[in-house]
Order: sequence, then structure tokens, then C-alpha cells
Amino acid sequence: MISIFALSFLASLPSAQAQSLEASFSLHPPQQVAQHLFQNLFTLNPKNEDYYLRVGLAELEKGNSQKSADLFAKALNLKRQKVKLYLKIGLAFLKKS
Repeated sequence: MISIFALSFLASLPSAQAQSLEASFSLHPPQQVAQHLFQNLFTLNPKNEDYYLRVGLAELEKGNSQKSADLFAKALNLKRQKVKLYLKIGLAFLKKS
């Protein structure tokens, strides 16, 4: 099942590129497709702290705590108003423990 996040990303792409990515959803494992989409997000908008937060949460869910910590640090470096971001990261770690 394609997530709303993936669908919104596909909608923002030119038609041919979106069709190519849509085809790859069924040809590759979901984690590989997600990793590719996330890398595209960072390339398209490297200053969006929400991307780093969301990918960090996904990495934490997979058990990659060091990678998630690195992504959270990048998110915090980009965000001016850090209070809500600290809260989201803290809650994610509590949920994981």
C-alpha cells in the first residue's frame, strides 16, 4: 500500500518521473523505495527539518538509533524554534524504549 506521504511526493513530480517511480513501488522492497524517496526529498529541499525528523523517526522504528540520532541532529540544526522538535524526538525515544 502506498502511503499518503509517497502519493503527495509523486503528485509533485512531472508525469513521466511519477510513473517511473510508481512502477518501482511494485518492483522493489518497500524499504528500498522509501530510502530512494527520502534521498530525493533531501536533494530537493535540504533545508526542511521536517524531512530529517520523519526519516529519523523511520530509522528509529527500524532500530537504527545512531542513524536516527544523526538525522535528528540535522533537523535540530535547521530548526529555529526547537521546542516542539525536542518534544517529538523525546517522545519517539520513549515510545521505542
